[in-house]
Amino acid sequence: MYKPVSMRRTATALVAGVAVFFSGLVATPAYAQNATDNANITITELTVSNDAQNGADETLTVWDNATFNAKWKAENGVKNGEKFTVKYPAEFQVYASQDFKLVDKNGTDGGDCKVVSDEQTIECTFNKEFEGRDNVEGTLTTKLQAKQTRDNRDVELEVNHKQTSTGAKLPGKGVGIGESHNRLPKDITKFGWYTIQGNEGYWVINMPGKDLAESNKDTIHVEDELTGYGHQYKNCKVDFNEYAATDSGNDYSIDKQIADHDNLVKNPQCSGNKISFDLQRPDGGWKADSYYRASYKSQTADGNIAPAGEKTTNKANVLGKEVTSTIQRDQYSSGTIQGVKRQSFEVKKNLTDQSPTSKVPTDTKFTIQAAYKANGKDETEKIEVGLDGTPVSGKKELPVGTEVTLSEIEMPNVDGVTWGEPKFTATDNGDAGNVTVAPDGKSAVVKIKDGGNVGVTVTNTISSVTPPPPTNGGGNGGGNGGGNGGGTGGGNSKGKSDSGSLKDSGSSGGLLGALLGGSSLLSGSSSDKSGENGSANGSSGGAAASQSGGAAA
Repeated sequence: MYKPVSMRRTATALVAGVAVFFSGLVATPAYAQNATDNANITITELTVSNDAQNGADETLTVWDNATFNAKWKAENGVKNGEKFTVKYPAEFQVYASQDFKLVDKNGTDGGDCKVVSDEQTIECTFNKEFEGRDNVEGTLTTKLQAKQTRDNRDVELEVNHKQTSTGAKLPGKGVGIGESHNRLPKDITKFGWYTIQGNEGYWVINMPGKDLAESNKDTIHVEDELTGYGHQYKNCKVDFNEYAATDSGNDYSIDKQIADHDNLVKNPQCSGNKISFDLQRPDGGWKADSYYRASYKSQTADGNIAPAGEKTTNKANVLGKEVTSTIQRDQYSSGTIQGVKRQSFEVKKNLTDQSPTSKVPTDTKFTIQAAYKANGKDETEKIEVGLDGTPVSGKKELPVGTEVTLSEIEMPNVDGVTWGEPKFTATDNGDAGNVTVAPDGKSAVVKIKDGGNVGVTVTNTISSVTPPPPTNGGGNGGGNGGGNGGGTGGGNSKGKSDSGSLKDSGSSGGLLGALLGGSSLLSGSSSDKSGENGSANGSSGGAAASQSGGAAA
């Protein structure tokens, strides 16, 4: 059976054995997702780098690892239980990984993510922690392995089961993924790595044909032992293959596989953490210009994905030479989340003690204007605050960090009251750091904080009070005086005429009326405008009295 080969010499790289794994990989749906559960996620930025030692900007080749760094944004926010999925290009394989969480910079858990490696997909489900927040966004980082060549360098992802252009390019120039650089060391060595599933160790013994030919042995005996984090050999299957090789000076350049020698693996025995077997010489002998590889697998003792960072060492003895390799599984995928909480401001009203507050009705309302930017636009809102000491909050919850300018406008009209300038202060010391009062104290800038409204107190004074006008003044006095005078004079005149009095009596009565009327006039003249009216009325009364007296005469 033909098997491709990789020569990448790193402990965590997936190399030849993964090629074997890929050849038998069958993708089967691991889950079904209701489209209505999908959060509206947009990939806002994506970068792809080459993890190979020769540089992140180098063109990828088959079996190279590449790191995909994506930035995502929830356009409409998120809700508890909503999901999003990202599926990576078909030429890459996602590593199996422990489940991971979307966390913010403070360690707040915003959701759970899992890798579905058979589908090359990462699926994340939000919890309630970031529900209702603004600007919910984050990152998704994962390491993938290039598994086949590709001409195109454009990168598309499938987001929530829809193909999405990201504008990103695979690193390097020319093709997107080139042929593998198959190079192997000139000595007998051992490689190891974790397979895609994350619970299997893949072990390879590299044997230059030159070394085997020089040994002139009919059988190469191999003994192998595992130490460290618990692995076991679940079966004794060993693959044994021969490749065409060219001496490149420092290493061998490996070409195609030229023979499958699985039938030359003899006496395989395995128990727990140990395995042993014999490699029988092929017909025609060991070839000095060939390269031979024996490969086999171990599995974690519990069958689960190995914890990240736990090391397992494999030590083998080949032709009297001890060769070792150590593997550990990295956490290849991770994610972050962030979102802006919404809060507001609240205003409390106060009148100074020295103000004659009894002149201000207790149900008086004061108007506070708030000005801020929301979604890039200038907005204002007004709130009315009473004198009962109850703080009144803004009408809208605003993103944390929003700066709001507060000022007092449309002062209430209270008869006789002239208002002084308002003074803004933080309601308590806990809010002082989020309240910047203008130098004249007439306004304040509030920075919305996380964890509650920012409190501001606005204090008003009354600069002056105009006394109310007097009531019942000289007008009444003058009017009464004139009327009484006239009436009295007229009555006296008439009475004396009836009794046969002389003409002078009538004149006397008229004079009395005139005097009384004049007295009213004098009294009225000292009054305000109301008194002036009274004076006029008094004069009229006196005149009427005189006329009456004259008529009587």
